[in-house]
Amino acid sequence: MDKKEKKRIKEQVIDGSIYKKKRYIQWRTRVFRRDRYECQMPGCGARGGHLQAHHIKMKYYFPELIFHVSNGITLCWKCHKEIHQDDTHKKLVRKFRKIIRDKKKVKDGKKRSKKD
Repeated sequence: MDKKEKKRIKEQVIDGSIYKKKRYIQWRTRVFRRDRYECQMPGCGARGGHLQAHHIKMKYYFPELIFHVSNGITLCWKCHKEIHQDDTHKKLVRKFRKIIRDKKKVKDGKKRSKKD
């Protein structure tokens, strides 16, 4: 991703237009599917309803990761609001990354077992 593309994405994040883009909607749907439409906040587990795809690394500072599924995690609106209000965000980033890594390991393990 070149500097011009990064700048364009940052502008779309600021004005909110990114959320209506087809590519963003597809990213969000892939995150939801991967997480089986369930809030990934430890102890919550809300399913369906008002789910939101949260960027683990902030969109504005990491525009090159904005459409990477590995940089997203499904949260219910309540948990999403909570992490943005609290200072727990940094702690949760580590937890979210571990959840994504674990899911990837399981998925990769299934692929390998199918090949055997």
